[in-house]
Order: sequence, then C-alpha cells, then structure tokens
Amino acid sequence: MSKVINILNKRKKLVILIGIILVLFIFLLLTIPKVKKGISKDQENNIYAHTEEGIIKEEEYEGVKFSNISMLTKDGYTTFTADITNIADSNIEKERLHVQLRDKEGKDVIKYLAYFPGGLKKGETKTIEAVAHGNFTDAYTKEIME
Repeated sequence: MSKVINILNKRKKLVILIGIILVLFIFLLLTIPKVKKGISKDQENNIYAHTEEGIIKEEEYEGVKFSNISMLTKDGYTTFTADITNIADSNIEKERLHVQLRDKEGKDVIKYLAYFPGGLKKGETKTIEAVAHGNFTDAYTKEIME
C-alpha cells in the first residue's frame, strides 16, 4: 500500500512540475513583443507589414491621391501597394510617378516606380504595385515625385 502511495505522490509532483513549466512557457510567449521598429510580423506566414506613419499615410501629388498604402515583406521581397485616384479637374496623361523611401536621417533607401498605363481619367482610381528584393526595414518616410 505504501508503494502505491509513493507512486501516486511522485506522479502528482510530476504533473505539478509539468503544469508549472507550461504556465511559464505560455507566459513567455505572451510577453515577447511582436512589433519592433515599426514592423509587425505575422509569425505563421513570415510576412512583415511596415507600419511607419511616414510610409502609410495618404498623400496627394499633382492631382493624384495615394491612399490604402501598404508595404509588405515576404520571402525577401518587399511590395509597395497603393490606390491612386485622379482628384484633378481633368484627365492625367502621365503614366508613372516615383515613390522614394528614405530612412530617419533622410537617406535614400529605395525608389519604387508607380506605373499606371493609360494615365488616369478624371475621378478614376487604379491600384499600383511595385516589388523589390529586400526588406527595407530602415524605410521611414516616402516622397512622391516625377
């Protein structure tokens, strides 16, 4: 009988120890920061969403409004996506603009080509997408230019 009690006590201690380890593990998982330097990471898909206000804020440039801006990195490539809308009083004939990304010190990081074939009719919205190799984690602001 005392052997049975000793075995039960040992199992009870083992269960308690495993429970403590699980609680500590869960605590550590919940307290590890998931956002660092303006970049959030979707752990399951290995996708980085660049969240710097200077990049994702809406802007206007010569009758073109940039909105719904996102910059995502996945598998070593970074994609810049935005909706562009003609807010001018007439059609826009040009078919491209550039989006220059800069770091906090104002140094150039990368320049994307925003190409929209056929220009933009008055009030028209198109989605642009530009892809480059790299994660550009130091990108902080954008400037739209010819």
